[in-house]
Amino acid sequence: MLAVFKKEFKAAFTSPIAYIFLFLILIFSGYFFAAATLGADRADLSPVFGNVLTIFLFAVPVLTMRIFSEEKRQKTDQLLLTSPKTNTQIVMGKFFAAYIIYLLSLLIFVVFYITVCFFVQPPLGIFIGNMVALSLVGAAFIAIGIFISSLTENQIVSVLTTFGIFLLLLFIDGFKNFIPSGSVFNFLNYVIDAFALYGRYSDFTIGIFDFSGILYYLSVAGLFLFLTTRVLEKRRWN
Repeated sequence: MLAVFKKEFKAAFTSPIAYIFLFLILIFSGYFFAAATLGADRADLSPVFGNVLTIFLFAVPVLTMRIFSEEKRQKTDQLLLTSPKTNTQIVMGKFFAAYIIYLLSLLIFVVFYITVCFFVQPPLGIFIGNMVALSLVGAAFIAIGIFISSLTENQIVSVLTTFGIFLLLLFIDGFKNFIPSGSVFNFLNYVIDAFALYGRYSDFTIGIFDFSGILYYLSVAGLFLFLTTRVLEKRRWN
């Protein structure tokens, strides 16, 4: 797994992908910080975290689009599939390479917090809650993106499909308003709640550590990583 991690992490920085991802997060989060915190004389970073989650909606598909798609396009995936490494080691190595880059982008929020501390003492609990929430959502997002990347060799298809899924997850809560009341339709509400990734985010943003939310995000990440290993297993046997 370590060899796959090193290869993938290095490849991300020898191509423009990692730089584009980090640039997007830096520019937009800096803008939100200046406008919603410093410009509004606020003592907390909640508006910044709330807005930057939307930026990850666009940025994460860029980060994950090439992870398997590029390997398939260049036919270098055959080297991985015929290597002694297990499917799990391949998937986890690529996942952690992308996830570490994602976590590096979160360091900018530590800089924002320290900057605010020069003027006031912002709520530490809310800051930690938001950081934990973004870390968990990021794990789920990246796992979904890697799974989509494993299904196609076209990076454009990968990024657009991943973005479309993220967009659906963003607005899926609103679909409940169109479901008629009654026990017959309760199942649809349960299905929507199961895919409402953003709905569980709000508790963390106000400093509430919801352990069911932590378990949910880890379960989503684990599910899509497992599905990715099944995709590799099928291709390895083919």
